[in-house]
Amino acid sequence: AIGWAMGIERFVALYEACGGQPADDDADVYIVAVGDAAETHAVLLAESLRTSLPGVVVDQNLGGGSFKSQMKRADKSGAKFALILGEQEVANRQVGVKPLRSHDEQREVAIDDVADVLSTVLAQAN
Repeated sequence: AIGWAMGIERFVALYEACGGQPADDDADVYIVAVGDAAETHAVLLAESLRTSLPGVVVDQNLGGGSFKSQMKRADKSGAKFALILGEQEVANRQVGVKPLRSHDEQREVAIDDVADVLSTVLAQAN
């Protein structure tokens, strides 16, 4: 019981040190990937975006699941945009960029241009 209490005390001290507010950890971008090749590309894309856009929070699905269930997770993440990778997108070296907080249309973007496009659309969304 003493070990448990010590853990709670540390947690409370950390919480108070952070101003007593929960962290705002909503994602800016959530990557949805369906298919083995797409999942592999999604991991690489996430790493690339985290490097090239250091202030942008990139989250991704790591547990598999259908497209519909992953889109639900993307919405719950609070992300402004979903990046969609499927077998067709991988074959065409493209990524679907779908706004989650507006009624704007999804668009296809060349994978090499995703960081630049995200930088622009995230700045406009803020």
